[in-house]
Amino acid sequence: MNTLFFILTLTTFSPNAALCPSQTFDKADIAMDTLTSWRAVDDFYTRYRNCDDGYILEGTSDRIARLLVDEWYRLEELSPLIKARPPLADYILSHISTYTDKEDLEKLQFLSSSQCKIANQKFCERLHFATVLALKEQFNEEKEPPDKDKRIGPDNYQPMSLDAV
Repeated sequence: MNTLFFILTLTTFSPNAALCPSQTFDKADIAMDTLTSWRAVDDFYTRYRNCDDGYILEGTSDRIARLLVDEWYRLEELSPLIKARPPLADYILSHISTYTDKEDLEKLQFLSSSQCKIANQKFCERLHFATVLALKEQFNEEKEPPDKDKRIGPDNYQPMSLDAV
């Protein structure tokens, strides 16, 4: 499944040459593996934010979610970085979306509402809002009825021939 998704992403995405030249895109692709600290996220944001699309966006979202969920105790390291570069907070929060695993979103919802230190309170409030919104969007996607063309009913019923089996 992941391989199919990766192939589809590669075939449907081409970096915008004006915003992210292919050499920079390739560097961003490699640099995703370094996103193991908030300082690395800040550096990635500074260098490659224009390449944040397609599988780069999804990979970055996964790395940011891992930092938030698995290393919540390191959130204090993010405060001075956000204070020095306020758009970094928007960048991080933009990666909390329906791409984020549901269990991770639920953990983030809990952590951001009950385990936040005072210095990060405003960021935690925004993170909490982003997680609630992403969970709501995921729930709505799960509850959407199938497309009319995909439903079996009188309009699109075609009996199967037993000879074909």
